[in-house]
Amino acid sequence: MPLITESQLNKYLPHRPPFVMVSELLEHTETTAKASLKITEDNVLIENDTFPEAGLLEFTAQTLALHSGYAVKDDESLSNAVGVIGAVKNYEVFQLPNLGETIYAEISIQSTFLNMTLAEAKIYNSTNILLATAELKTARSE
Repeated sequence: MPLITESQLNKYLPHRPPFVMVSELLEHTETTAKASLKITEDNVLIENDTFPEAGLLEFTAQTLALHSGYAVKDDESLSNAVGVIGAVKNYEVFQLPNLGETIYAEISIQSTFLNMTLAEAKIYNSTNILLATAELKTARSE
């Protein structure tokens, strides 16, 4: 059972339709998160029935943002915090998913310092084939 469903995402993400690139938060710990995205035809990033590299990266970034938002869900002072990507490193795409597929992002927080986070990400399809990997550095304003 998901921790957050699509109808609840606006409580944890600053993104709004049509640019929400996460369907559900499936798992969450202090240092990890797993989210899913069902790639539908109304997704604004679909190109020729394929979800592009930019979409995979945005899905990764929104999964990291969802991890942060869910972690501070009970702290009103952080409820309006906004995060930005500071850097993307070692971004590799091995395969692009197609329209109709569900993909999964697994985020692992490597370190945090002040309002900055370094995370590793892996994106898989429903048959557990690795689609992409990346390292992200993010900063949060409060």
